[in-house]
Amino acid sequence: MNTTYAEGPLVFKANLHDSRGKGYYMYADQKWAGSPSGEFMEEQYQPYWTADVGKPNWQPINWTLKPDYDQSLGVIRHGHVWSLTTAEHAALRGANLRSIQIIPPKKRVYRIGESLDLKG
Repeated sequence: MNTTYAEGPLVFKANLHDSRGKGYYMYADQKWAGSPSGEFMEEQYQPYWTADVGKPNWQPINWTLKPDYDQSLGVIRHGHVWSLTTAEHAALRGANLRSIQIIPPKKRVYRIGESLDLKG
């Protein structure tokens, strides 16, 4: 992990259709050589990825760009993950939505063990 210690790990499952595929993310506060602040071994939040949380092989995610907002000027630590609706996400981006279209799935009833139809 290229660190002297790590604390406060946050692990969560990747979203459906994540660019890395099926797997899990972990963020941990730690001292690391490649921190976004540019300070060698600065204590910052470091992201990791593994495909299988049952047999984890945590790989660091290259985080070369800090988030683009005023609060990112300091040290990035102690994160959280929130789920957002489309409207909430748009509001955070400053978008002015005129409408949201929700299309219900074609199949709504499944037998136990039957795979979900993810195409709609």
